[in-house]
Amino acid sequence: MTHVDFCGENMLIDQARRLRVFDNDRVGTSMLGFDLARTWYRWDLESPAWASFQAVYASGMSSLEALETLDFWGIVAPVKSAVFRIGADRARVDVPLDRLRRIAGAGGCGSRL
Repeated sequence: MTHVDFCGENMLIDQARRLRVFDNDRVGTSMLGFDLARTWYRWDLESPAWASFQAVYASGMSSLEALETLDFWGIVAPVKSAVFRIGADRARVDVPLDRLRRIAGAGGCGSRL
């Protein structure tokens, strides 16, 4: 199962210290790599926080394919968003384009600029 909008604004820690994830209207079956790339794209974490997130993410996975293909899916996610925004809200197309510039400048999604 994938969330497709897994980011900090859609999570909270309750009083019992349990993680709660909401905004689940797009939960379904999809590629885990795309879901992880959407997380990278939507949730602008600094390098140490992203590394921690990836470590915890990997600890719950039986395969590391999503992490191993992050650079590929990291291009797909903002391109898909850019296409959507061109049609829906052209003024916001610079957000996905910025992510694509980061990927190009950093040589992938693993590090933040």
